Amino acid sequence: MAVIQAQIQVLLVAMRRGAIKRPNAKSNMKVAKPPIFSGKTRNIAGFITAYKLFLKMKMRGAVVEEQIQ
Repeated sequence: MAVIQAQIQVLLVAMRRGAIKRPNAKSNMKVAKPPIFSGKTRNIAGFITAYKLFLKMKMRGAVVEEQIQ
């Protein structure tokens, strides 16, 4: 575990110095917004799945700070 943490620290330092560029994983793909939840219990699973997919696609390539906001 300590070895992995040390490798992460080396990579972070290299990124800060500009030696390693962060990949641009953002896509120009547009994602449909999930439907508005109707409140019916039979629609819960579909709504949650659609919303998870929406968030995953919108946050793809975003830095952690952007994801938290």
